[in-house]
Amino acid sequence: MKVLVVAHESEFIGGANRALFAILKYWKNSENIQFDVLVPDNQGDFVEALEKMNINHYAIKYFKVFSELKGDYKDAFRKINVYRKDLYNYFAAKKIGNKLVCNRYDAVYTNTRMSSMGSWIAQRLQIPHIIHIREFGNKNTYWGPSNLKRINKTSNRVIVISKALAKEIEKAVEKSKMVISYDGVIYQGKEKQKSDEYVDILLTGRITEAKSQEEAVMAIAELKKRGLSELVRLHFAGSVPVNSKFARRYYNRILDLIKKYNIEKQIIFHGEVSSMDLLRQNMDIELMCAERETFGWVTVEGMRSGLLVIGANTGATPEIITNMKTGLLYTHGDARDLADKIEWVLKNPSSADEIRKNGKKFSDESFTIEENGTDVYRAIMSCQN
Repeated sequence: MKVLVVAHESEFIGGANRALFAILKYWKNSENIQFDVLVPDNQGDFVEALEKMNINHYAIKYFKVFSELKGDYKDAFRKINVYRKDLYNYFAAKKIGNKLVCNRYDAVYTNTRMSSMGSWIAQRLQIPHIIHIREFGNKNTYWGPSNLKRINKTSNRVIVISKALAKEIEKAVEKSKMVISYDGVIYQGKEKQKSDEYVDILLTGRITEAKSQEEAVMAIAELKKRGLSELVRLHFAGSVPVNSKFARRYYNRILDLIKKYNIEKQIIFHGEVSSMDLLRQNMDIELMCAERETFGWVTVEGMRSGLLVIGANTGATPEIITNMKTGLLYTHGDARDLADKIEWVLKNPSSADEIRKNGKKFSDESFTIEENGTDVYRAIMSCQN
């Protein structure tokens, strides 16, 4: 079987291309599948990784087809621009489709719903289209031509990365087309090397409202009221998106809260971190505060690093964390409840350590690339006549 794999970008930004690359590495050792990769730019660290693996790739300019609405007069132009980009993709697909037709692909596999390029190429080549949906999107995301009705119409299989995501899209996508497969996480982590008396808490991800960093700050403020803040330090590992005034506004709101509650000594900003495994060696707890986490790479990575993970009881996080067994769950939106969970860890170190060990064992045995790569391969194969 020969497959054209369509990536939505040429960089390793976020988890989608990392998850895709893990699948491609697994497939590279298989005799059952051949594949080429299509990228929107011939420059980028994802492309460099493909070249190092001797994976053939083609590059042609195409666009992501969604937008984040801001609730202002420019929203109408944002919507129009999304469809303009989709039209561009249509003609780009026709152009490269004429070159690809001689490769005799059996299917097109699109890695995320962010680009319409894969579906247009599949239509041009008249072969099955399989799409991997990896994102909820934010509440203000405008999907335009990547809406679920169109995805259902143009796709033979729709792969989703959690039960929570499947539930979100099942009203618009036929159940017979859906395949649930958790991402294969190849991150292993390193043993902790802590020697100080603090309990260090880590929250990973860009500083945006979607990651709910404010909730963690308010939990530290609540612990201060209880006389416990001197025992903990909260670490943020992630950049502030410089091109988003909304993200900057959210970041400034966090800074104002830190100053208001006088907890500057308890909060540490690391910015973009190049080696998360080294940072995690000096942590005790990892937080997953996002309300709409589609899967939870960070959750699994924290567990595999031997950290106790405390996560919100929303999205796909409860599919990874079983409360009081493999981690702790708190009520999203309730900073006091998050503070309660942290306080419980402080006062019950032996029980917390047992949960931490259970979480590591569970994560080591679950979410493997072998299972994920095989699931995606079978989904593609199921579309063959």
